[in-house]
Amino acid sequence: MKINVFRTQCKEGARVFFDGDITCTGTVRKISKDGSRALVCFDNGDVSWKEYFMIDFIED
Repeated sequence: MKINVFRTQCKEGARVFFDGDITCTGTVRKISKDGSRALVCFDNGDVSWKEYFMIDFIED
């Protein structure tokens, strides 16, 4: 069920941080077909797929 919530709440362009580290921020570029992972482009230039439970949304 959590995967379905992630798929509907996480949109491309959302700002996120990784593994509880607010200094490791990035932007979601794509959601996997099964909705369990997001392709994140980090501010330091790294781009990688991250599992939904490893990222948190940055509130506006």
